[in-house]
Amino acid sequence: MYRVFISHSVGPYELGLLYGLIGQSQAQQLQVFIPDRRWNSGAPVPPAVESAIRSSDCVLVLATRYGANTAHVNAELALSTGKPVIVVADAEMMLSANERIHQNRITIDRNSLSNTIDSAVQGIRGLALQASQQETLTWLLVGGLLWLMFTGDNK
Repeated sequence: MYRVFISHSVGPYELGLLYGLIGQSQAQQLQVFIPDRRWNSGAPVPPAVESAIRSSDCVLVLATRYGANTAHVNAELALSTGKPVIVVADAEMMLSANERIHQNRITIDRNSLSNTIDSAVQGIRGLALQASQQETLTWLLVGGLLWLMFTGDNK
């Protein structure tokens, strides 16, 4: 199952957007981890959160102009090196100076949050499909090499 870490900074009345992303992701057979925000943003990232980021296949960031946890998001992004990242954010949100997070950016459509959720989940499904295809190719390559090893020297 494809594992998604959802880093979030939303206002209290925007939790429906977060819950919508979680629900749609789970409906697509994606395993989701959502960190709590009971840690001081100046402190190191808690081990459980760090472990969840490291064991995830990708990181989805949800950040709105009304969120108060941008420091948490940036700390979590710093640990996501080497993982695909999808950012779902208001247009004016600036997160990390790292350019790689802007490659898969979805701007929140305040007039149609369901379209925003659908776009984000579609992006995750695309990453999951790429990972699955890569794994299939790897196994085909390994199988082919093993076949050549066992059948190639029959003289």
